Amino acid sequence: MIVEIDRGLQDVLPRYIRGRQEDLGYLQLALGRKDYPAIEKISKRVAGTAPTYGMTVLGEISNELIGHAAEHRQAECEELLVKMRDFLSTVKPKFV
Repeated sequence: MIVEIDRGLQDVLPRYIRGRQEDLGYLQLALGRKDYPAIEKISKRVAGTAPTYGMTVLGEISNELIGHAAEHRQAECEELLVKMRDFLSTVKPKFV
């Protein structure tokens, strides 16, 4: 997926994406433990920072995850983590 990102973020974007991949790992662990408060906390942080980096899709996924975690919807959370993983593994920044 090609995402247009401000050229000023070119140096920090790789670090941001690596951080979100680490978050994904923590989210998967938390889901395995059914630690929904941890899922909400991590997802809120991601949802809050994603738009700043031009990652609106990641923010949308995270916002959905917050809602499903609040309701302890395991299957929906699993599906969203797959979406997040797919996004993070296929995102291609186009610096403008």
